[in-house]
Amino acid sequence: MRSDKKLQLLNVMVVIIFLSIFACGPKEKTIDELLALGQESYEAGDYFEARSYFGRALKKEPSNRYALYHLGRTYFAENMYDSSYATLSRAEKLYPGSREVNSVLHQVSAKTGHYQAAINALMALSRAGDPIEQYYKQIAEYAFTDTIAHTAYYYYRKLIETEPDSLNYYLRCAESAFYKSDIPSGIEVLKLALKRFGDRPQILSNLGKYYSYIQAYPESEQALRRLLQKDSSTVYQLQLATFLTFQEDKSKKREAYDIFSRLRAKTAELERIDSLISYLERELGIK
Repeated sequence: MRSDKKLQLLNVMVVIIFLSIFACGPKEKTIDELLALGQESYEAGDYFEARSYFGRALKKEPSNRYALYHLGRTYFAENMYDSSYATLSRAEKLYPGSREVNSVLHQVSAKTGHYQAAINALMALSRAGDPIEQYYKQIAEYAFTDTIAHTAYYYYRKLIETEPDSLNYYLRCAESAFYKSDIPSGIEVLKLALKRFGDRPQILSNLGKYYSYIQAYPESEQALRRLLQKDSSTVYQLQLATFLTFQEDKSKKREAYDIFSRLRAKTAELERIDSLISYLERELGIK
């Protein structure tokens, strides 16, 4: 009996000790503690550890704005761009206009090809107080890359006003006008470039093409003749011949025919050149 009582007492003591150990075990951390630990890890460059803490915080509170932002920023630091974009987009949707979120979101949006989202993030930063002028170039380039033509044209015009000595802005602005089906505006921009930079080949070549798009072939011819005074490359001679081909004046057609015949052996565009030569032979009665 005494041994049984001793055994029972021993069992009770074991249970008490076990419960004491369990009660004194590691306490689950609060969201604030997890965020603080995650931030410490992030600043130390331990992104894997930081991601773990921020992820645990999100499990506790899936819509926590700070956990979403810090997790998205950590993904970005790890070059995990798709995960960063998804996380930060969710944060922006739940808490629109956050400067911290959008300062990273516009970068990761561009890296993942979400250019409209990148533009939206820059606009949000502007609404938050940043001067919109500092984002003209990024907005224009994002829009141009994604062929968001109206936006690209608008902001390249703004850039031309503020930085008029960059030829690339004029060329891209004109191209954006083309993509938004506004050829006259594209010609206007190229004429501004011509006035500022002189007879640059890129300007005159594009100006010739843009005039041809509205069938203003004499103007196309004039631009190419100016260009050929600077650069007599085969491609520009062929371009001039094309513009001459579609004019009514028979002497222009004859000049085009002579150019095509002379340069036919120097170009790889044989199918197109042969078809234009055949057309001119019919028009000129050449057999």
